[in-house]
Amino acid sequence: MVEMIPNNLISDEVKSEAEKDLFYQFRDEKTDENFVVLHSFALPEHQSKKFGEVDFVIISRKGIVCVEVKGGIVSRKNGRWSFTNRYGHTNEKNEGPFQQAQGNMCSLQNSLKKVFDRDSPIVNCTYACCVVMPGCIFEDRSPEVIPDICFDQRSEISLKNIVDTSIKYWNSRNKYGFVRDDLSDEDIKKAAGILRGDFCCTTILKNDLDRIEKKIATLTEEQFDVLDQMSDNARVLISGPAGSGKTVLAMELAERSFYEGKDVLYLCYNRSIAQYVKDCFAEKNVDVNVKTFHAYLEDCCGKEANENSDRYFKQILPEKFLDQKNSFAYDLLIIDEGQDLLIPANLKCMDKMIKSGMQNGNWAIFYDVNQNIFNANESFESCFSKLSCNAAKFRLTKNCRNTREIIDTNISVSNVTTQGTPLVDGGLDSVSLKYSSLQSEYDQVIGVLHELREKSVPACDIVLLSKYSLDNPQNCLNGKNLDLVPWSLKITSPLWKARKDEIRFSTIHSFKGLDAKVIILMDVDDFKSPQARLLNYVGISRAEALLYVFYDENKNADREQMLIESFKN
Repeated sequence: MVEMIPNNLISDEVKSEAEKDLFYQFRDEKTDENFVVLHSFALPEHQSKKFGEVDFVIISRKGIVCVEVKGGIVSRKNGRWSFTNRYGHTNEKNEGPFQQAQGNMCSLQNSLKKVFDRDSPIVNCTYACCVVMPGCIFEDRSPEVIPDICFDQRSEISLKNIVDTSIKYWNSRNKYGFVRDDLSDEDIKKAAGILRGDFCCTTILKNDLDRIEKKIATLTEEQFDVLDQMSDNARVLISGPAGSGKTVLAMELAERSFYEGKDVLYLCYNRSIAQYVKDCFAEKNVDVNVKTFHAYLEDCCGKEANENSDRYFKQILPEKFLDQKNSFAYDLLIIDEGQDLLIPANLKCMDKMIKSGMQNGNWAIFYDVNQNIFNANESFESCFSKLSCNAAKFRLTKNCRNTREIIDTNISVSNVTTQGTPLVDGGLDSVSLKYSSLQSEYDQVIGVLHELREKSVPACDIVLLSKYSLDNPQNCLNGKNLDLVPWSLKITSPLWKARKDEIRFSTIHSFKGLDAKVIILMDVDDFKSPQARLLNYVGISRAEALLYVFYDENKNADREQMLIESFKN
């Protein structure tokens, strides 16, 4: 009997045809032996990577086998392995399939050792691994290849043969000669029960530690260099793509300056970022004044009731602030999200906020021109030109948030090519899904959420994004009652955190500057206009590990044209 977990395959999520074929072959295999097969098993703690994924884990009476599947053409050149699928797409890796399989095997064994007693049969059974290449004849015999556990086009590829052959080989490697335990049906059930709890979509971060502490603890060498150079310059302009760590650096600069005894004013555009930074500083007892730019102006000169117009924020409020007498001047001004705040009226206000003004005072402005979704580029360029004459300029080039897969999707959708070099390789493929109507989009979104829940992804790791608010009829969730029990939908601040059972919804505008492990970008109905490209860029770049994009099938021609343009670049 074969129990496959999960029992059904969502084909859009599995790009490998060989893996799809094996899934159905294993699931439908007729046998008297007891096999539990886990498909696409995520290793929460890999011995050499931030995360790992096993194509198939086979739990049998003879032991536990990790199966690595490689379809299409397999080759190696100059020490790098290449895997080419039937569509001609090639994926290159330094690590070969046999090394990958062995790393997964050892990591899985170590994970189970932490759960079961050391005398448990599950700990003491044989752990094995193998590589299945059903689409080719593999004849390489270099030292890193293990022919005895390689199943190619000539091999009998069945659960029984894979388990028997792999277990036999790894038992022969047992240099101490002791006999490994067999697993009873109850042991198989226990092992599957424990592993099924960990069977979830892989995430970039290993735990739910506070995000800023995690990222500061792993600052890149580039970020350390910029921090050091900022301390040698009174005025700095720091640019970088989404995910390059601008907010992290801004916070680190603020904290260092506070401990140097300076009065620091930290201003940004987005209320969610302001709340996030303020909460992080409060936990550390760091006394830095953190506000949104406009909230700070209103604190100084008062808020006019029911005023929420563009003219109020860009003209009336700055003029009121400039009319104020004896306002406090800070030692250091830090501006985050500078692309949203650099307009002439605001620049005059900044001049009044710091000692010696913008010409001779101490300030740092962090920005990404590709996220300028609130102001005209002309205003930004004019202010930037004035500031750059009297400031040191630095550029961050490493992307600390997005995987290569997410960056590639973003480039193909937004045509924004300056997204930085990813620090994380081997991520999960992004999923793009077409919808023919808002109802069909809603049904698909709910299906993805149920699937993520079945894979034990915490609700708090998932964020639904749209350029449309929930009360907009162009939002697929508009007027819908989300049947997600026991999950609930959070739509209120703070958006940067949620309870374990809460999925967050936000507009792209409100979530700018924040991130989440899983982003579901909905209602993408424009690929052509400059504003839509920037919104798509901002929305997609919020994803750390897994991305879903739902787009209008009527815009497929525009999407394909965008793909062509991205290849040209």
